[in-house]
Amino acid sequence: MAALGLLILGAFVGYIILHGLRKITDWGNPVATINGVLSAAVAGGLFTLISESTQSQIGEDIYFYPVGLGYGALCRGLEWVGDGNINFVKGLHLAAFGLASLLVLLLMFYLPARQALP
Repeated sequence: MAALGLLILGAFVGYIILHGLRKITDWGNPVATINGVLSAAVAGGLFTLISESTQSQIGEDIYFYPVGLGYGALCRGLEWVGDGNINFVKGLHLAAFGLASLLVLLLMFYLPARQALP
C-alpha cells in the first residue's frame, strides 16, 4: 500500500511542478523564475515531511515516487487533447501516456511483474 501512496504523491507533485514551470512565460523575470523553482522546492519538502513522519519502513516502495513524478508530468502535458489538432508529436505523447498507464497498473497490481523488478 505504501507503493500506491508514493506513486500518487509523486504524480501529484510531478503535475504541480510541471504546471508551475509551464506558467513561466518570461525567464528573464526573476519573480516568475523563483515561483517556478519554489514549486519544485516545496514538492521536495513535502516528500521529506511524509517520509520522516511515517512510522513504518517504506523500503523498496520508495522507487515508486520517481515513477509517479514522471507520470504526473506526463499527465500535465495532456492539456492539448481537447483542441482537436493532433500531429505526430502529440500522437507519440498520447501513446506514451497509454503505455505508461498500462505499465503503472501492471507494476501496482500484478505481483509477478513487481517481483521481476531488481
